[in-house]
Amino acid sequence: MVIATLLDAATELVSEACGLVLGAESWAIRFVASGSVDVPLQKAPVTSLTAISWIAADGTSVTGDVANFIIVQGQDKPMIRPVTGQSWPVTALRADAITATFAAGLTTVPRGLAVAILMVLGTLYDHRESVSEVNLTEVPMAAKALIDIHRRGWVAA
Repeated sequence: MVIATLLDAATELVSEACGLVLGAESWAIRFVASGSVDVPLQKAPVTSLTAISWIAADGTSVTGDVANFIIVQGQDKPMIRPVTGQSWPVTALRADAITATFAAGLTTVPRGLAVAILMVLGTLYDHRESVSEVNLTEVPMAAKALIDIHRRGWVAA
């Protein structure tokens, strides 16, 4: 139980540090958009758009057709945009007018990131106490180097 919990924590730490979703996950983003503007998604890689809905200008809830939108895998972050000939719907004037649900995650974790997860797991396991003589302010240097190889450009170092 302890190791499973620490493994989840180590995986989450490595995932956030490199900016990649390391397993299949579902995410949603709420936003307002108009015209044909690209909307950035903060998780990568995005594998599919699974649902899209919005609050229309008259306040009704509308379920959209995901075929009218595409995911563009940008260099720094993926984006969602209407397909050619389509535009974002006219919505209520609110910041959460459109909700896009998408699937994200790598199908295979790169070996370097798997090793980094194990290194972080080992550190967390060895230093489980809330008080310790060891100062754990950073990810172990070797793990950080492995993470940095896979770090997406928009992730803060």
